[in-house]
Amino acid sequence: MGDSILPQSKICTKCGLDKPLSEYHKHTLGKYGLNPRCKSCKSDEALAARLADPEKYKKWSLDWYYANKEHVATRVSSWQRENKEIVNAKSKRWRDKNRAKIVEYNRGYKANHKEELAASTKKWRQENPETVRSNKRNRKARIKNAPGRHTAMQTLELMEKQQYRCANCEIELTRANRHLDHWHPLALGGSNGIENLQWLCQTCNQSKNDLDPIEWLRRIGKACHWPLKFKQEPLVAHVARLEVEALCE
Repeated sequence: MGDSILPQSKICTKCGLDKPLSEYHKHTLGKYGLNPRCKSCKSDEALAARLADPEKYKKWSLDWYYANKEHVATRVSSWQRENKEIVNAKSKRWRDKNRAKIVEYNRGYKANHKEELAASTKKWRQENPETVRSNKRNRKARIKNAPGRHTAMQTLELMEKQQYRCANCEIELTRANRHLDHWHPLALGGSNGIENLQWLCQTCNQSKNDLDPIEWLRRIGKACHWPLKFKQEPLVAHVARLEVEALCE
């Protein structure tokens, strides 16, 4: 029978109502290739069955989920990527509503998994030493109310710009003897941003300590030296060069 002569509706065998064909699920053995009961009646039947034996359907759902876990994860991840704003808003509402529960759960989890968390933290710190050092420096700067912050990636890029050599004596830096120095010390109001940092060897860093940079260069007889960062800031470099030349006269 062609689609052109199909009726526009059929009577549901459950509720007895005459409904459009779009209100029926497909069924290969049913009349017109449709289920004899409408979608609404089928939905009510499924709900009644679940309420009558919830454990059976819960087990069925879990069995299906574990059998199709990768498929479910892929669909969920895809939807979340396409609806980031909805996901973030929903997550924020849930966290705000359940903040006390989250805190209580975290405390309980930490108390019951102390050794596991300690081992995980230790492993992460060993694998990310530069990030650990960067976090410590940022925390120290916050305590001193110093402006600016930097990341581990920025410090590694700075090391490459210095060609893995001390910015003062130009000795080759190794993991054991390299120190990240604040050109203008935090104690004197310097920034913690990457623009105020330079890599020094241990000897030069201990010599400089918290001294004013121009005073330190004068003491070690290198008053005409300035950090590599000044090459990236022409105006600052010009001012610094005038200050240093005045000391050299």
